Amino acid sequence: MWLRESILTFLDYYLTKIDSFLLRVQDAIIAALTYLLRPVATLYRQIVPATKVLHLLHSHCTQPLTRHAQGI
Repeated sequence: MWLRESILTFLDYYLTKIDSFLLRVQDAIIAALTYLLRPVATLYRQIVPATKVLHLLHSHCTQPLTRHAQGI
């Protein structure tokens, strides 16, 4: 029984260390990709015209309900 607990404790310790390392690597990769893709996103926003979907949604939500929407 004590051998099993010792092995599990050993594995847990090293798996936690490996997990911590991989999380730091993941954070570094995400930060690098964000930094590298920022100019692409800026260029995309300049080239592709903004859609009016958000404007339409906002104007639709602020206008009074139609008779159909009111259920009349």
